[in-house]
Amino acid sequence: MKIFCSHSKLLLLLLFPLLAQANRENPTLFPIGEIEPFLGNTGIALKKSSGSVYYNPAALSTKDDVSFSANGSSYFFQNSSFKGGSGGIGSESFGILPTTFVSSKPFKSFVGAISLLVPDAVIYNDQILGEVQSQTLRSLIQSDTRSLWLGATLSKELAENMRLGVSLFLIRKELSKSSTSLLESPILNQGITVASQTKGAIHGATLIVGGMSDLSENLTVGVRIKTPFLKIKSKAESYQNIKSFTGTYIQSESDLNLEPNDEDPWEFAFGVNWSLTPQFELLSDLSLQLKTSYTDLPNSAVSNQIETKKTLRASFGTRFHWAESLSLLAGLQINPSNLETGLNEGYSKMDYYGVSFGAHWMSERINSGLGAFSLFGKGETSGHVQSLSLTNTVNVEVYGIYASSSFKF
Repeated sequence: MKIFCSHSKLLLLLLFPLLAQANRENPTLFPIGEIEPFLGNTGIALKKSSGSVYYNPAALSTKDDVSFSANGSSYFFQNSSFKGGSGGIGSESFGILPTTFVSSKPFKSFVGAISLLVPDAVIYNDQILGEVQSQTLRSLIQSDTRSLWLGATLSKELAENMRLGVSLFLIRKELSKSSTSLLESPILNQGITVASQTKGAIHGATLIVGGMSDLSENLTVGVRIKTPFLKIKSKAESYQNIKSFTGTYIQSESDLNLEPNDEDPWEFAFGVNWSLTPQFELLSDLSLQLKTSYTDLPNSAVSNQIETKKTLRASFGTRFHWAESLSLLAGLQINPSNLETGLNEGYSKMDYYGVSFGAHWMSERINSGLGAFSLFGKGETSGHVQSLSLTNTVNVEVYGIYASSSFKF
């Protein structure tokens, strides 16, 4: 039975949803913004988009009207496959991801905005059936991970073709995850049930500073600096029960009044928008995220030491003005994980790339967009408990649609 206990801890390290922590390892992975998602989340040098409150606050000064933007929801389908030490496990899930709401207004020589952003809100319900070291595994997993950003943005055109802006965001990060797993050995006629739950919230703030300059009629550049996440307060609880088939408790643990951590390091980015012709634009963003180190749940039995590395990411977009009121857009993003492989007991490290496309309509009062996106991830999950060790190769596919609307007053 001791072997089953060790296996149960190993399962908790391996099987929690991969997308639930994607925004920590792979920032700006999901669609966010008004026009930017159709461009592969490219937008540091993009003008006249409400998504500038997140991508580059300086670009907000290019909006010269009172507007309200409600940038839809993403409905996505995820398919994951695990191969390796677990003998092969598959999973599928469906989720709904709200994104941004922005209200902007010019006043005097400034343009200001109030925004409500949800960069990630993944609700994951799944069943997993597979084999772990010749033992049958049945697992039910539920996870609800989301972050809410309440922001205020101020932007100003300092001189001809020079702009500066800043966004201050108050952030609440929530996590609730639970699993019930049955691990049994047909040969030994033994088995255990493992029930685990962790829930908590972290409150903090971050600052985004941006600059933008028109180097020529056809070329615009932008810069973006995102400060580290400043934790103000946090609280979490963790429970774990392990029972035999007979109902006897083998192990029961609970950790109350935990203070979870979730650190985002400095991030520096540069963007270019090049109009090759009056109808055709090329855009690209390049970012560098610095490294950090922290413990996610200090003094908890399920804590991990998180070690991240310096990480380069890139995105590319193109916009074709088919007509005066219609644009066709497409984009590509390359979004590797910032985790250091092998440094965390029970880590999942996923490198993603994504493609997107869509159409954007413009009228006198209403702008609307509709498109689709796909994310493809490849990486590994690894767990180490006592003498047991499992490493799985993981492939993830995500398919979704995205809609945006902006209203001018």
